Amino acid sequence: MIYISSHWFPVKTRAFLIGMANSIAMLGASAGGGPLTMIIHQIGWRTTIGLFGIFGVLLGILVYFIFRSDRHNEEVERETAHIKSHLFESLKQVASQKNSWINALAALFFYMTTTGFAGLWGLSFVQTAYGVSKEIAGYAMSMVFLGWLVGGPLMGLLSDRMGKRTTAIRIGILGALVCLIPVIYSPGISIYVVYGLLFLVGFFSSAELLNFSLAIELNSMKAKATAAAFTNFIISCGDAVVQPFIGFLLDRNWGGSFEQGVRVYATSDYQIALSCLPLTLLIAFLLLFFMKKAPSHKEV
Repeated sequence: MIYISSHWFPVKTRAFLIGMANSIAMLGASAGGGPLTMIIHQIGWRTTIGLFGIFGVLLGILVYFIFRSDRHNEEVERETAHIKSHLFESLKQVASQKNSWINALAALFFYMTTTGFAGLWGLSFVQTAYGVSKEIAGYAMSMVFLGWLVGGPLMGLLSDRMGKRTTAIRIGILGALVCLIPVIYSPGISIYVVYGLLFLVGFFSSAELLNFSLAIELNSMKAKATAAAFTNFIISCGDAVVQPFIGFLLDRNWGGSFEQGVRVYATSDYQIALSCLPLTLLIAFLLLFFMKKAPSHKEV
C-alpha cells in the first residue's frame, strides 16, 4: 500500500493517498468489533472465518492480475533494471540512519494505543468500567478504527498542506492523548461520550501513518520500500510486546477474584495496567524532538 502510494503517484499527494488506502483497510477493522459479533451470532464463527478465507483467496487472485497487467510497473522495472545492489544494501542504508530509528520507535509507541487498547484490552475494560455488554463494548472498539478510517486521509491532507510531517504527527499524538485519558480515568462518563472520545482517539492516531511517509523521505528513493518495511517491522515488534505487557500488569494487581473459573479484574486494575498507554504516547511525542531536521516532503 505504502510502496504503491509513493511509487505510482505524485509526491505531493503521498500522505493523503496512504491515509485513503488505510481508511479502506480500516473498514475491516471497524467491522471487527460489534458487527462481527452479530455475524458470528447469526451464522457461527467457523462459517464466518471460512467465508473470510474464500474472499481472501479471490482478492489475492484479483490483485495478482491487476499488478501483472500494470504498464507503469513494467516501466519502473525497466528504469531500475540497471541498478544492481546487494540484498542488504538498502537495509544497511536505512538502519544506519539515526532518524530512521527515531521515526520507527516513535511510530511504535504511537501505535501501541491502537493495538493495546482497541486491539485487545479495551473491550474488557469498557465492559467492566462502564457496566455494558460485550456487544456494546465491541462497538466502542469499532469507533477507534472508524476514527482511523476518517482520520487517515484528513491527517494526510493536513500534512501535505503543511509540508511538515513531524508537526502533524505531534498534533496527532497530543490529540490521542487528550482523548484517551478521560476514557481510562473517568469511568463515570456516558458510554456515548466514550464512543465519541474513542472515535477521536482513532482519528488522531491515524497520524501514525505519516511516520511511513516520513520514513520514505528520510532515505533515498531507491530504499523507500525498505524504509517502509523497516518501520513496519519495528512497529510489529511493539505489537508483540504491549498486549502481553498489559496482561502482566493486570496479573500483578489482580485481587484474586474468579467468575466461572476466569480471573476477574477490577476497574482500578485496568486503570493501572492501561496507564502505560498514555506513557507510550508521551514517549512518542518526546522522541520526535531528538530527530534531526527532516526534509520537507516538497523538497524530496
